[in-house]
Amino acid sequence: MPVVTAVQWRSGRKCPLLFRRKNRGRSRCTEAFQTSRNIVLGDSARIETKPRLEIYADDVQCSHGATVGRLNEEEQYYMRTRGIPEEEARILQMISFVAPVLADLPEYDETGRPCREQVTATVEAAVRAMAK
Repeated sequence: MPVVTAVQWRSGRKCPLLFRRKNRGRSRCTEAFQTSRNIVLGDSARIETKPRLEIYADDVQCSHGATVGRLNEEEQYYMRTRGIPEEEARILQMISFVAPVLADLPEYDETGRPCREQVTATVEAAVRAMAK
């Protein structure tokens, strides 16, 4: 099951998230893990996340988890001591936060066109625009 990530940026915005995964009994002898990783980027921003699994089979193993956190100031300090400006350090952290999701994308789409590279470039541009 894919990792689900949510990013919230501007203060005052609310970001309620509900992730639901149903196993209707057709997926016998399977294992599934649902993850909701969230990062709050504003002082007054909030994230409410509620992962939920609905399981209708006896022979499956399913679990879920959710985390909410902020950017790591120690990592930012480390990058700044290496000459990386503060804004760029924050941007790099945000990009690395979504990197596991991007890594799971197929390298090419069904027509053979590059997929992962294009989506990664779009996400990086969006993060950089959001940080300004």
